[in-house]
Amino acid sequence: MIMQGNITTLGNRVLDESQCRSLMELAERQPFTEDQDEIESGTSRFKVGQDEIEVYNIVPDDKGLIDFDKVIGRVEQYMPDGDCFEEPSHIQITCYPVNSYEFNTSGDMDSGQVIFSLSEGYHGGSMAIDGSSIVSELGDMIIINNPFDRNIGVLPITVGEKWVMTIWFRPQEHEDNTSDTSEVTDGPTFAKVVIK
Repeated sequence: MIMQGNITTLGNRVLDESQCRSLMELAERQPFTEDQDEIESGTSRFKVGQDEIEVYNIVPDDKGLIDFDKVIGRVEQYMPDGDCFEEPSHIQITCYPVNSYEFNTSGDMDSGQVIFSLSEGYHGGSMAIDGSSIVSELGDMIIINNPFDRNIGVLPITVGEKWVMTIWFRPQEHEDNTSDTSEVTDGPTFAKVVIK
């Protein structure tokens, strides 16, 4: 479900070097798993594909709730408002080694994502979004709505490692407010319209 037209926004240096380093260290402290059930069921650190991209996937489950809340607390002030960014669903802190790249990992229910660049000293690794290349620097933030419907990726890393943190959002479940809101009057009756 597309919430609005596609928009990409860049925030320059919203995180400082120490904030970025602490987020990378959070991921590095976690043990790796190869257990597919553990990887698919929630919070875990694992490697992906031949390129051995390292991913620390954090969801607000029993295992990941503390780290999830810690990360959201550190970056909450930079989170965008709007229908696409109502409810963070999971966080990934990812390390892309030399020669690695990745494209479109969004699910159908993802309505937005915020990507933070956590490292510097690498070459290549530009963000590719809808045919445009965005070179991000340490602490930069990229806000993307409708990621499931867009071409998004990390171009190949040629030197060093690129670390990013992605926060994925899903629309918040709203109560059905379709009850009859008409009023009885002496004149014509009109339904109340709510614009969101």
